[in-house]
Amino acid sequence: MSLRANIILKEFGITQGVPDMKFNEDGICSFLIDEEYDITLIADSDEKIYMYGVLANTTIEDAHKQALVLISANTYLFSSAELVCCYESQAQAFILMKVLNLDNLTTNIIEESIDKIIDTIKNVRSTLVELEL
Repeated sequence: MSLRANIILKEFGITQGVPDMKFNEDGICSFLIDEEYDITLIADSDEKIYMYGVLANTTIEDAHKQALVLISANTYLFSSAELVCCYESQAQAFILMKVLNLDNLTTNIIEESIDKIIDTIKNVRSTLVELEL
């Protein structure tokens, strides 16, 4: 795991009032925002941080009900916010994922990316409710 990733995460934690924020031994840092938005950061050895937010928890058996709507949204999500929707089988959830390069990464970029993920989660969840999925 990158030393730079650890430094950036610590700086971000300080700005959020969580000065002991850090990656665990597996390079993962998860936190809940407003008791509703589950955000995870994963530091990789290739100078990237993978950020994802849980969009909808669903078993693999029930995932097909939402899959077509969420997959068809991928073009819009990627072009508007560089987000990708996918199904994470271990978490049994649809997630929104964004890749952050450490080269120019700042705490502001992390915060803006989290805000984009949360805004997108709100919008997509609203759409799923409207479609009764």
